[in-house]
Amino acid sequence: MGTLAWETPYSIHSLRVSPRGDQVACFSEPSTIRGTGKIVVLDATGRRTELADVVGFTGLAWGPDGQEIWYSLEAEGSSRIFALAPSRKQRLLLHQAGRLRLLDAARDGRILVSLDNDLKGVMGRSSAGGQERDLGWNEANMATQISADGKLVLLGRGDDFGTLLGSIYLRPLDGSPAMPVGQGERFALSPDGREVLTWTSNSPSQLSLIPTGSGAPKTIPLDESLFVSRLWFLPGNQGFLLWAIIPGRKVSLLVVGPEGGKARPLLEGASVWWGAEPVSPDGQHVAVIDYNRANVSAGDLKLVPVGGGPVVGVRGTREGDILSGWTADPLGLLLFNRDGLPCRLVRLDLATGRRDPLGEFMPADPSGISGIQEIQVSRDGRSYSYNYVRRLSDLYLVEGLK
Repeated sequence: MGTLAWETPYSIHSLRVSPRGDQVACFSEPSTIRGTGKIVVLDATGRRTELADVVGFTGLAWGPDGQEIWYSLEAEGSSRIFALAPSRKQRLLLHQAGRLRLLDAARDGRILVSLDNDLKGVMGRSSAGGQERDLGWNEANMATQISADGKLVLLGRGDDFGTLLGSIYLRPLDGSPAMPVGQGERFALSPDGREVLTWTSNSPSQLSLIPTGSGAPKTIPLDESLFVSRLWFLPGNQGFLLWAIIPGRKVSLLVVGPEGGKARPLLEGASVWWGAEPVSPDGQHVAVIDYNRANVSAGDLKLVPVGGGPVVGVRGTREGDILSGWTADPLGLLLFNRDGLPCRLVRLDLATGRRDPLGEFMPADPSGISGIQEIQVSRDGRSYSYNYVRRLSDLYLVEGLK
């Protein structure tokens, strides 16, 4: 039986054993933002050294001398490979367009890399039936919500963690042309489908309400500068739910009134799924992953009362469960697992923990797709959309790096 060297609630991946077998290098991802974390080395005694903070990490390997760590990162459509010495000094080895992922390094300095092409897309079907159809429109390749009547899907740019301003559309699920709504970096559809809430990182940061029909946008001022990563309407004119960062604090769940002003904290250190509907239909609870309690795994799904009160655990969850939304009653949650195809959607009864299968999702052409990213289901359960990423890769052997 082995000896425990390191236990952490966060994701660890890209483990590489040194050529001498006395150290292990890996990437620790304590953030909910993919590729943002630290390159960490553990020795045979369990001593841990954090060598570098990295944003946009894609891969690592031990260098030819067995001392340096070579790693790759991608940002804004181009990639770099660096050599990182034990002293934390680093040098640039390669600069390449596209998403380059370092897989391994040979003793003679050659490296094995993959050049990945990630194609995002959205599929869906209306309550009228028929075959699934591609619902993407121009650069809008990600669905975030379906209207309450199940007829429209809200689409935007699939840059889930960046701060790129993009166009927002409402598209009928029957495949009719999309209707432009406006622009924003984050966006959400009101329960009645009449307004879209957006956020932009302009200084000062602010929320805006854009009518989906006629009318002028309305600015919702905020008393403090926030970096908003997710946002939703709260039913019953309660205002808005934000998953945001207040400068100098952890990421937090916040409630902002319908006229804006000061945000009221609900829970610090929580995570909310992108592309999910975490707010219950009655507006009483928000379903979250609570980082303050445990790691992102089987038992971490919690219900946070919007009006204040103790956080309630959810039983019946399993490792890998991702929230899609709530049932209309609101006595259950809709959950799925991103890993593997077809993706299976289940209804979790909040009172009993019972899980009932509801359906399976998979594009007609599954090549390059490892799983479904997000699923949106209408309140009546008859319309749906889902987001996917198709990764197609070319493998290269690179020589001459020094």
